[in-house]
Amino acid sequence: MEPAIDTPATSTTARDHLPGSPDLDEPPAPSITQERGVGIQCSPLVRRALDLTWLSSRLEAGLQHISRITGRSVHRVAVLIVADSEIVELHRRHSGHDQTTDVLTFDLSGSGSGPIDADIAINVDEAARQSTQRGHSPQRELLLYALHGILHCAGFDDHDEAGYRSMHQAEDRILQAIGVGATFDSTNNDTAVGGTGVSPVRPSHAQGATQ
Repeated sequence: MEPAIDTPATSTTARDHLPGSPDLDEPPAPSITQERGVGIQCSPLVRRALDLTWLSSRLEAGLQHISRITGRSVHRVAVLIVADSEIVELHRRHSGHDQTTDVLTFDLSGSGSGPIDADIAINVDEAARQSTQRGHSPQRELLLYALHGILHCAGFDDHDEAGYRSMHQAEDRILQAIGVGATFDSTNNDTAVGGTGVSPVRPSHAQGATQ
């Protein structure tokens, strides 16, 4: 992943963000080859077999719901699926945290109301760990991470308790609307694609890396 443009960006995390932690300005965002629309690629270090066609189609469906909710269109979303070692390096370089995380989002939109333009790195190893614990597929977990990053670009914020609840409820409503099923809190599902409908109870503050 190479720097894209000289625009400060903000990294965000899906499950392990601690409400109340401050924003940090960052170096330029990493980028994958994607000029318009939605693109998903795997880094060479990702060995797990993934259905990128399913991920791309579900993400595009989710983006339509985000556009309706926020009034923001999507110009470009480039998603790179990476391994633990890669996201640790990105997290250290762009946020100063020498530890793993689930998703890093780089908002290149340049305007609070214009079309969304973002680079997003999502961690396949963390998705595997979380999905095993929560009883759904790694692909469904990765989709949650990508949607989380895009919602940040669209103006959602999880830096306090109210925002944290609102953002994750929005994620699960979108995932239910596109036929995947609630994933952040899958106890909200009667039935869910790729899951058991049973999820460990989450703490009010997510644990792990902060911004």
